[in-house]
Amino acid sequence: MDKPRKYPTAIANRKAHDQILFHLAYPSNKKELEEARLSISRFSQEKIEHPYSQHSAGLRGSVITGSFSFALVSWLNNRFPQDIEIESSAADAELVRLLFRQILPRCEYDTISVGEMDLLKRIQLLKGNTPGSMLNWLLEQIAAADITEQAKETVFHSLQIFIRCTITDPLLNVSMLKGPACPSGFHRVIKKKVSIKSTSRKKLPSPKQLSLSEKQNLIDTARASLFFLYRETEPFTYADPNELVYIELEKGLGFALYGMIPERRLSIESYIGYLAFSNGIPVAYGGGWLFGKRCQFGINILPAFRGGPSALLLAQLIRVYHQYYQAEKFVVKPYQFGWQNPEAIKTGAFWFYYKAGFRPELPVFNQLAKTEWMKIKKDRSYRTDVKTLRAFTKSAIYLDLHKKCFSGF
Repeated sequence: MDKPRKYPTAIANRKAHDQILFHLAYPSNKKELEEARLSISRFSQEKIEHPYSQHSAGLRGSVITGSFSFALVSWLNNRFPQDIEIESSAADAELVRLLFRQILPRCEYDTISVGEMDLLKRIQLLKGNTPGSMLNWLLEQIAAADITEQAKETVFHSLQIFIRCTITDPLLNVSMLKGPACPSGFHRVIKKKVSIKSTSRKKLPSPKQLSLSEKQNLIDTARASLFFLYRETEPFTYADPNELVYIELEKGLGFALYGMIPERRLSIESYIGYLAFSNGIPVAYGGGWLFGKRCQFGINILPAFRGGPSALLLAQLIRVYHQYYQAEKFVVKPYQFGWQNPEAIKTGAFWFYYKAGFRPELPVFNQLAKTEWMKIKKDRSYRTDVKTLRAFTKSAIYLDLHKKCFSGF
């Protein structure tokens, strides 16, 4: 086996890594797929040179430091008990005292109150010689407290904790994350335009039967995929295995759908998250807020897979939510295409949705979009200016699954 190539910077190393992941997810042929599998295996075994760089996050041997929910940190602690610890806390001594009085027995009052100590010093005093990390001790105390789950989240959040986690698991790292096994799909050409009309009408296969361990792997994969991006979402963090569904589609694509545990569900809407896979590799995530026939949703392509068949993913996403949840009207909020989102403005994300059939809800911006679209069709070099793209963010955009919404192309 050839020795893996060394890269001079964290950015160059990650770029090479992500190119391999892209070819794993969207290979043009079987040979390319096999070469990518071999390359990613080599990459995952190589010691990284820049473990603390944000560009290395999720690679085996990297170190992630960030602030997350009590539920997600508890999961991380269970999965990586030897590799996670409290990095810091911004809570002052008085707040630490007040919170510990709420969660610890009264017999600890003197130890809780003595001196002016920050969180780490206070834990060291209270923990003594108890085995395990300071983080594990703290999580156990909060978990055992006679308060509601939401109150536990509030206590943990109030402590303003940053955790430090070293990624050592041979499988739960960004190089090796996998969904259920499926037939390989090949993409000789990356299609930039896909008909949502015809895709949404294609009969959806029945969900795949999953074992409990397969469901847990999908939950772990979803949580880890976002953790490696310093993010989390409620459907992944509070996923209910009994509500998890996996639908295997054509060309190696699949969608895992995540419902939440009962105590975390919304009172009116149903918030269902998803993780999209291509050849078993996580490529996109998001969620749909369902209310009757309406679905507000968002799609987020994972960094390594931008430039791939995003139009196909969008069409398949709508197909899944349309047929499985009977959604008819799909709404995209302005953040997805530019409101307080400079990257979406830079990439002209509004036109990605517009070409798929989405239209501004407010008539004035619908007319503006029509005018701009005519300019684009007449002159291929024409680019909508930033001011106009920002104007579009004053209205949500929507798509109704009936014939009229696909006219005008």
